[in-house]
Amino acid sequence: GKKKQPATKAAAEETAALTTPSNEGGKTVAKTAAEPESFGMTIVNHFLTPGSALNATVWNIFNVLIGLLYLTWLYFAWNFYDNIHVWIFGFLITGLAITTNIFFQEVFARGDDFQSQQAKKKKEEEEEERKKKE
Repeated sequence: GKKKQPATKAAAEETAALTTPSNEGGKTVAKTAAEPESFGMTIVNHFLTPGSALNATVWNIFNVLIGLLYLTWLYFAWNFYDNIHVWIFGFLITGLAITTNIFFQEVFARGDDFQSQQAKKKKEEEEEERKKKE
């Protein structure tokens, strides 16, 4: 079969870099293109990435879960209104909801959420690449 030629010079250089043997530790090792990660590995890597939970989806899921917890609390408050533990738990739920939402608001306002950090990192890398080319 006939080999397909890369469309651009950059693609040709990348292909050459991936197929050129390198000398690592006295052994000749052929570099290969990284295989795409499986969905499971993508999820695991996301969980292991620091700050990856600071995103709008997690914030929304947290608020839905707090809402469901409030509904459960309402059942207990209605049926056991004379139990001090029910009211303390309600106070604790409210404190958790308020403080966590304040935290998320601060994180997003400062641009410290995961998407903003990824965008900053990508922009910095692009600037470094541009400076190297100049």
